[in-house]
Amino acid sequence: MEKRRSAVRLLQLYLLLCDGERYTLSQLAERINGSRQTVLRLMEELDRVRGVEIKKWKAGRQRYYQLRSRTSMSSIPLDPDAIRYLVLCQHIVRHMIPEPVRENLEHRFMEHLAGGESPASEGESFSLATFKKGYVDYTPFKRIFDDLELSMRKRTLCRVVYRTRINKPEKVFYIAPLKLLATKDSFYVVGQVTDQNGNPEDRSPMTMAVHRIRSVTRLEKRFPDTWRQRADAAELHNFGFRFDPPFRVRIRFNPDAATYVHERRWSEDEEKRLLEDGSLELVFTSTSRPEVRAFVCGFGSGAELLEPEDLRKEIMDDLEQAVRQYRRI
Repeated sequence: MEKRRSAVRLLQLYLLLCDGERYTLSQLAERINGSRQTVLRLMEELDRVRGVEIKKWKAGRQRYYQLRSRTSMSSIPLDPDAIRYLVLCQHIVRHMIPEPVRENLEHRFMEHLAGGESPASEGESFSLATFKKGYVDYTPFKRIFDDLELSMRKRTLCRVVYRTRINKPEKVFYIAPLKLLATKDSFYVVGQVTDQNGNPEDRSPMTMAVHRIRSVTRLEKRFPDTWRQRADAAELHNFGFRFDPPFRVRIRFNPDAATYVHERRWSEDEEKRLLEDGSLELVFTSTSRPEVRAFVCGFGSGAELLEPEDLRKEIMDDLEQAVRQYRRI
């Protein structure tokens, strides 16, 4: 079991580095949910693979790591067991991949499995299905992905037409796309907002939902490589996007909701305490008040926000408004 867990982490690390971005040791450890020592050991294994080279350098106080491919990805050997885990990962995020890319991936995966060294015996089969509700179909957004990815690689500014809400007018932003994020079954781009001439605004990088981008126009103006550090500064280990200064949250879940909450991780610094009546108390750091409100209210009467007090008052006001709405029927 430990061997398979190590293989999965090795695959996670390789796929992460394949995006061409540079990462610090702490960032890589956070992404694969492992320790810094584990990441160093896995990178040593990757360095021994023909066609793979890990570029390492120091800038300021940070040491960075980036994948430098010596040959094409198709020449990198993967045994059948590793490919099966890759297929499993692909199925889990299948609904988030644009259809043309998804079909190409599935075709190539099946080719590799069919030509593997350990084909399934007659009568053996592997069946997997995923069920998602309320997901975003990213097939219409393939061009958006392609333009953002190319702009990130070439470090060119973009003119983005963006709609924050379906009942709001579209807005135009000029951004330097710095990083793509995936969370809660959705993709987001982190970009530094600029004026039309490429001068950065005095604000933290903006986070945009990819599915709310109406169009992307790549511009000739380039942005400096040092701007990427602004995206690296965004904290990804707390609950929610960085909309607010960090604050502590304390929630009590009733026995019916306790199991679901206990089985999942909500923040790197989370604390969970099972109470005698079967309920659960969860404490964590968040940087998004709207996401905490939605999280608590999503459990209905199964959750009660205890802290912070001002946010508790906001939720109480929301619930009172909801009661008034239902009583109008």
